[in-house]
Amino acid sequence: MLVAERRKRVLDLVSNRGVAALEDLAREIKVSQSTLRRDLNYWHQQGVLKRTHGGAIYLGDNSGLPALEDRIGRQTEEKRAIAQAAATRIRDGDAILLDGGTTTLEVARLLVGRPLQIVTNSLPIANLFASDRETDLVVLGGYVYPKTGVALGPMTVKAMEDIHVRQAILS
Repeated sequence: MLVAERRKRVLDLVSNRGVAALEDLAREIKVSQSTLRRDLNYWHQQGVLKRTHGGAIYLGDNSGLPALEDRIGRQTEEKRAIAQAAATRIRDGDAILLDGGTTTLEVARLLVGRPLQIVTNSLPIANLFASDRETDLVVLGGYVYPKTGVALGPMTVKAMEDIHVRQAILS
């Protein structure tokens, strides 16, 4: 396989999965981990992937995403209406997964003070619940993407495998 073909295959796999582990990619493509590291570094330098310890995160669709603070003031009424509808479906005592995003941040604001378990990979959402005595907070770790304040990567995916929630609210 030519270098360009292999790199394209690496990019395709990571972009389809969003997050990929080095070991899994090397096994699937049938190359050494050192060869794969060079390929991931190449795409990292191109700004398409973010190299992480043990893998990579696809940034292609997010690289043009405005920062969270730039999106917060956009379509506020629509986000609040969605948040209100979502919040009414949540019962006290539920375990809820809240993904990062401005709409899920609006949902989170409506849930502060309620007896819930909140699981999130979003630092802005975690900050809302950090000192809330009524809510149990579980923060998923991983590489924190600076524009969004959301943890991503193999560590986050691994942590999510062991999480059991009643509802998930994704952006």
